[in-house]
Amino acid sequence: MNKKIGFGFLLSLFGMIIIFSGCASTIPITNTIIREVGGLNNTPHFQYYVSSEIILKLVEENKQVNIEGGRLVRRSQTARQQIIIPANLPGIVRHFDSAEVDDNVFINVLVVAFENYEGDPVLWFTPGDNSNNGKYFLMIDDNSNSIVRYGNDDYYITWKGNDDPYLMIRMTESSRESSQARRASGLRVGQ
Repeated sequence: MNKKIGFGFLLSLFGMIIIFSGCASTIPITNTIIREVGGLNNTPHFQYYVSSEIILKLVEENKQVNIEGGRLVRRSQTARQQIIIPANLPGIVRHFDSAEVDDNVFINVLVVAFENYEGDPVLWFTPGDNSNNGKYFLMIDDNSNSIVRYGNDDYYITWKGNDDPYLMIRMTESSRESSQARRASGLRVGQ
């Protein structure tokens, strides 16, 4: 009987430790968070994650046209390479910057690596609406809407899900509250 009571006590104590220690959750990185931790200089201290799976496709074509033996000869060679960056894959900030988008309007840029590979491949993330609570979305070439520079090459990009990929961090939030109560003793005339 004592073993059951002791085990129950330990189980309830463990449950209380979990409740009071806080839970980790994944949240989007925002300018508000960057300001809260002391600015861009502290962004490399975060562990970053991407919100959805990103698929990069490199298509290289080599075409040759020759005249051989009085005939037109066309030869082509196509090399396809695909890189998959899974959702929640950990990454780090390689560097950060501010970019001018309009006259005297600057936005933060976080340059994140998800692997060590030749050419130091990175993805660029900027706040979507430049507000304090704007998520840092993947930066895509404005002219094509489907190409990103990754390492030394340009890749066609797609992703899973309806939302554009954005950067996330993990957060643990805990709060502690203490309260004290005492009963006033009261005072009588002449004391």
